[in-house]
Amino acid sequence: MRKVWIEAALNGPWSRALQPGIPDTIEAIVAEGIACAEAGAAIIHTHAYDGGGPQTFDWQVYARIIEGIRAKIDVPVYPSIPGLDARGNVADPKARFAHIERLAERGLLEFAVVDPGSVNFTLTRPRRRRSRRRPISIRRPISGTGSTSPDATASTPPSRSTSRASSAPAQRWRARAA
Repeated sequence: MRKVWIEAALNGPWSRALQPGIPDTIEAIVAEGIACAEAGAAIIHTHAYDGGGPQTFDWQVYARIIEGIRAKIDVPVYPSIPGLDARGNVADPKARFAHIERLAERGLLEFAVVDPGSVNFTLTRPRRRRSRRRPISIRRPISGTGSTSPDATASTPPSRSTSRASSAPAQRWRARAA
């Protein structure tokens, strides 16, 4: 039988304004983490809050959460890391991982976030969908004439040289199209 790990993400970074039901005090986060671990979660992920305000990256708040959960149940608990700063820029790496380093120094982490820096953040609005869509006409050469003609069905591939058209990928494509 294959083993499965279930991760419980207790809350997110947006506070109660956008997530009305999240635990946002140390006591509530600890209680929720214990309940999730007792229900079968193998890993707990949390953002730190102290008293219902905005999230914090204070290592001492995270330490109280981690120690509170582990006092009742043995489960890895790992913190979040800051994404964008107030100006919309990615925070300085030393500042982003300062709380991780402090928690690791105290032996409170067995598991942590890895951010190789390949995540792209954007603050743009999504594009509006066009109300009208233009029809697409597929044109392909008519064999031997050099001219093109609309092809409504496109059920066969355009003609290719004999060596490529008889290749295994081309044969598979034709078999699927037929």
